Amino acid sequence: LADDMVAYSDALGFLERNTEAMAVAEQAVALRTRFAPDDPEQQLRSLAHLTLGHVEKYGLEACRQQAEQALALAKRLPAPPVDVVLDIYSDLSTAANCQNDRRRQLAVSREGLAFADAHQVSADSPARLTLLRGLVNGLLMEGKAGEAENVVRQALASAGKTGGFGGSSQSVLLQTLGETLLRQGRYREALEPMESSARESERAGEGPRNRAMTSNNRAALQVLVGDYAAAMALSQRAIDILQQEQVDPDDVFGRTIERAHATVLMANKRQPEAEALLLDLLERARRLDGEDSEEYALLVGQQLILAL
Repeated sequence: LADDMVAYSDALGFLERNTEAMAVAEQAVALRTRFAPDDPEQQLRSLAHLTLGHVEKYGLEACRQQAEQALALAKRLPAPPVDVVLDIYSDLSTAANCQNDRRRQLAVSREGLAFADAHQVSADSPARLTLLRGLVNGLLMEGKAGEAENVVRQALASAGKTGGFGGSSQSVLLQTLGETLLRQGRYREALEPMESSARESERAGEGPRNRAMTSNNRAALQVLVGDYAAAMALSQRAIDILQQEQVDPDDVFGRTIERAHATVLMANKRQPEAEALLLDLLERARRLDGEDSEEYALLVGQQLILAL
């Protein structure tokens, strides 16, 4: 029953019904604690299952530490469940990405993919997706955009042969391919996978954060190719999605999209609006992340560009 509840929690999480997803996940933990308090595997499953609801309630750092504890426990077990361990690696990769810890993201993604290889997890398994993206992000930060592009194209080729990836997963891969092309200055080449990613995202019925981020990324690309009007329309659509779906203004993904929106406003010479937005974001970053955070530094950098 606990495993069924975890599956239901994941389904709620995909729909971004985060509070409900966390509540169901905690019910699963309560069942495991009550009926198998001394079973190490059940303890692992309890530690390993995290949702965005947990992040919103307890904070990203607390969830990252829980995932690190889960990974340490998994390494002590003789035969930990493969799917659970891959979920842990994926959560750690995502946390490192959100904290701008690219070295940790690259290390944990490589380790997770090696674990998948060692346990014969198919090359096109969706369980590899977050780790593939983490690997690509790490390679991009190391300036290895060509190698990152090859990783994504190999994953897409595997999907094309077997149909293993679909919907949301295909959207993420196409988005990631576009990002690798962008980093190589191949802006117009990046348009096609970005547009395909948006179509897959809509078809898959993704939640508001994913849809908003997809629109946001397309806006950033349009700035680079010089179509500022198209960029403004796409960026405003991302903001509208967040507002219509009542995403918390303190949400880390939402704030990333707002920061990008300020850049689009600047490109469209709407400096007063950009300045007001950056001031608001800076105050939130000070309160939520601290003045020594990467997010705060990025916002100060944008303010300096605006002042030039």
